[in-house]
Amino acid sequence: MIEWAEWDKFNSFNSWKGLLYADWYKGIAEGKIFPPIEASIDPIHACNLDCKHCNAVRYRRENPQKMTDEHLFNLIDFLSEWGVKANCFGGGGEPTMHPGLSSALLYSKAKGMESSLSTNGTIMSDKLADAIIETCRWIGISVDAASGGTYEELKGTNLFGKVLDNIKKLVKLNEKDKSCDINYKFLISPINQHEIYEACSIARDLGVRDFQARPMDYNHQGMGELRGVFGEFDMTSIRTQLEACHSFSNSTSILPCTSSMRTSMAQVSVSPTVTLPVSLFSFAQTAMSTIASTRGIMKTWCWELIIRNRSTFSDFGEKRAI
Repeated sequence: MIEWAEWDKFNSFNSWKGLLYADWYKGIAEGKIFPPIEASIDPIHACNLDCKHCNAVRYRRENPQKMTDEHLFNLIDFLSEWGVKANCFGGGGEPTMHPGLSSALLYSKAKGMESSLSTNGTIMSDKLADAIIETCRWIGISVDAASGGTYEELKGTNLFGKVLDNIKKLVKLNEKDKSCDINYKFLISPINQHEIYEACSIARDLGVRDFQARPMDYNHQGMGELRGVFGEFDMTSIRTQLEACHSFSNSTSILPCTSSMRTSMAQVSVSPTVTLPVSLFSFAQTAMSTIASTRGIMKTWCWELIIRNRSTFSDFGEKRAI
């Protein structure tokens, strides 16, 4: 999805989306404390991959632990009672390694909360896949490659084929209602930068609707040390491939997302290492919405479920427009 696409101006990659947050900005200025819209929950500090670009390596190695099931469920109770609308399971480890994840997803739904999942896609039992499709508004799968060789170079082991098989499983389960947006994520680095278009093509062939590509940031959390290892970006090649990816935008099978905005103002993060269940970094309670007419139908765009790089809005009681 191109940020300023004429056929869908009101998408979550549009830079003007900050205007939707006026009431929250006002609340901050007035010193008010309200529940956030979404909580980002890190249920485990462990991962089965060893990505070169991982910015959580230090505390995964120094503090490898997970939330107990009891704490995880108590946390969901607390967030629900506080008024938080949704949970994103992800963070500084691989959330699917937590044995209670599928139960946590189902419990969040039972508490009236929407869910989403950020994962590397390598672990996908039938039980977990069913829970994801039943409960999640979206799932972001960090593939970051279009070949097994590149995948192994980036992540330390070649599980590329397994990840594609797991995506196929999710797409098949999602065929009936298409209630879960499945996102093939591609973090651009000098190692994989020549596979962007091929990865987008693979995503389309898998039946994935969303493809997200964004560059690795050498200025983020000490990743500048990787510049000597990874090298520099070939911007001409990247731009050419992204433009080619945009040719899929009018297809019903995939909406390439190639812009990235990191806005976390509606989030509160919770990990196994915090003492308090949440911080007081929070925002106004009532979703601000605007009505837009696109593609011949009326859509109600309310506060985004997740404010980080995803093409998803939550309707919170309104009928979702497909």
